[in-house]
Amino acid sequence: MKRFLPAFLQRFFLVDQSLTLRQWQENSFRFVIAAICITALPALVRSTFAAIEDGLWFNLIAYHLSYLFCLTLAFTQPIPFKIRAWAGVMIFFGLGSLSLFSTGPIGSARIWLYTTSVFATLILGIRSGLIVLCGQCIILTIFQYLLNQDFNAWIHLELHTSDTWMTTSVTLMFLSMISVIAMARLIQGIAYSLGHAQETSRLLQDTATQLEEKVKAHDRTILSLKESEERWHFALEGAGDGVWDWDLQTGRVFFSSQWKRMFGYEAHDIQDHIDEWLDRVSEEERPRLQSDLYQNIRPDRPYFMNRHRIRCKDGSFRWVVARGKLLQWDDQNGPLRILGTHTDVTTIKTLEKKQIEYESRLQQAQKMEAIGTLAGGIAHDFNNILFPILGFTEMLMEDKKEADTATRESLNQIHASALRAKELVHQILAFSRQDDVDHHPIRFQIILKEAVKLLRSTIPRHIEIKNSLNKDCSPIHADATQLHQIIMNLTTNAFHAIGDDPGEIRITLDEAAITPDDLQDHGLTPGSYVCLTIADTGKGIPPEIIDKIFDPFFTTKKKGKGTGMGLSVTHGIVKKMNGSIRVKSEPGEGTEFRVYIPVLDALSTVRQAPDPENPEPFAGDEHILLVDDEEAILDMQKKALNRLGYQTSEFSDPEAAITQFCQSPDRFDLVITDLSMPGIRGDKLVKELHRIRGDIPVIMSTGFSEEITLAHAKEIGFADMVMKPILVRDLCAKIRNIFDHPGS
Repeated sequence: MKRFLPAFLQRFFLVDQSLTLRQWQENSFRFVIAAICITALPALVRSTFAAIEDGLWFNLIAYHLSYLFCLTLAFTQPIPFKIRAWAGVMIFFGLGSLSLFSTGPIGSARIWLYTTSVFATLILGIRSGLIVLCGQCIILTIFQYLLNQDFNAWIHLELHTSDTWMTTSVTLMFLSMISVIAMARLIQGIAYSLGHAQETSRLLQDTATQLEEKVKAHDRTILSLKESEERWHFALEGAGDGVWDWDLQTGRVFFSSQWKRMFGYEAHDIQDHIDEWLDRVSEEERPRLQSDLYQNIRPDRPYFMNRHRIRCKDGSFRWVVARGKLLQWDDQNGPLRILGTHTDVTTIKTLEKKQIEYESRLQQAQKMEAIGTLAGGIAHDFNNILFPILGFTEMLMEDKKEADTATRESLNQIHASALRAKELVHQILAFSRQDDVDHHPIRFQIILKEAVKLLRSTIPRHIEIKNSLNKDCSPIHADATQLHQIIMNLTTNAFHAIGDDPGEIRITLDEAAITPDDLQDHGLTPGSYVCLTIADTGKGIPPEIIDKIFDPFFTTKKKGKGTGMGLSVTHGIVKKMNGSIRVKSEPGEGTEFRVYIPVLDALSTVRQAPDPENPEPFAGDEHILLVDDEEAILDMQKKALNRLGYQTSEFSDPEAAITQFCQSPDRFDLVITDLSMPGIRGDKLVKELHRIRGDIPVIMSTGFSEEITLAHAKEIGFADMVMKPILVRDLCAKIRNIFDHPGS
């Protein structure tokens, strides 16, 4: 109850200026009904006793039902307002009518009927008030008619005459009509004033909102200008740009504090004069800068930009980009004032230099790759030619052991020339990275020690060889033959560079650590490397050709003194080992080559050199199927194998070979096939043969290993692989190894 009463009073007496007319009417309805319920309670009690005494039981019931209905209307919200309002009007009108027929217009009927018309007008408007007035007129007319017909037995008229009742009724109607009209006019005025006030309030609110937005926009503009000024200041300071402002009439220049800090100067080190700038510009760029400043800037070309170097306080130079804009000029279009900035671009210049170097390396690598591809193709065809030459020469040398000396010397020359050609092809394949090599963990110092012993017996005595080998160098992943080749190629070049004059070749092997700062000079990833240095005191390499020395077939030696493949092959070998080769040379001062090869981790196992084995007999009587599209190779292989007792069947057509093998697969003990053949390739042939007979061993013979490696060859079914040209003895050794050690 303590909470209900304050809430009730607040609900009915609180003024809310935001309410509409309808909301005011609804609140007024609730207030009137609630007030009636409260104030009518004592009258209800008195009327109850009076009705009991007078025996007016109908009135008693009507009073109580009306009171209960008013309570329902006062505290029931879900019922629509108009229904509740008309219900209240009908209650008041019914009570007035009941009182009229009970006591006449002199009693409480006047109050109820008058209140009903005013209440209806207040709550529902003038139309409702007029309807209630019409109802009053009708009920009063009925009442007057009944009086005139003497139906007044229930009404006590002893104190008043019929004229009195008539006058009272007319007066009631007149007062009700006047009150309804006045109330309606008042409500209309209030509604208009309320609407006008609300519209004015809305306009004022909109105006206030607009003014507030304008004030906020103004504040934002001021803040934006302030932030823009701060951003401009921070942008110049943050970017490290130095600002300068030059008055050309006086020569006075304002240098910002950032400008001075950029070059390491204190505030008192720089005077406000143009010479402070120009005197610190490098001599190479100063004339062009002065031309841009004094001659090339004018009103029709108000901007200028110049790149030059400025000397710092510590004596070093920094690259800057000077940008300026002409702000003032005289009547003759002469410049008066220029404002500009200096931007430090030293890092950019360094990156540009690196980019040029990287592009040069890329072009060189692409050129080497193209030449290598061409060389590899030539070497492949050349191998097919050399194979029968070497094979037939070996057989002739075997047959002509008792021949005259001239014949044997001729055969020896043919064999030696073929071996030289084979070595040349080997170098070409190594250069083009198509050579099949066996890389494994190995200690470079052991190979280098053996090579130095060989060099001392081959290099003339007037050239001194000095070596310094670090015995603790970590192992590397390489091929021993290729390491020998690197050493021999570089020392041979050093020997030729010294010539007939006394000189010195210095050979050094040590372990070096490559840091990120060394990447530009070495092109390597950071880590530990074995570094081989071979330096000579020869004539050196001219600067104009030093970039060409790794090109294949490039040589400065006389005709017949070199093939031009030594350094290119060395370069290819080193690159294949993920290493790098660098050269430093000055004409007349000698040349120094440095070879960097990455070391292996400590867990790598170094392969030990195998002990020499006694030669095994290569003869046999097995049946071998030979497949090659070169007739000369087939003929040579047939004769060489037949001499050792082997039976052979030769086919230049792979399909014919498959047909023959299919007819009698158990007839053959081994198949030797070329890889690249028209029609069916060797890798397809081995699958077909194994489909027919799964245990037949097959040796692959190829002129190059670009397309397949030994490991891959074994994966697809080959028992072994040989590279053309191969000596007959070596080929027979592989054949015998397969027969004597199957599955090895």
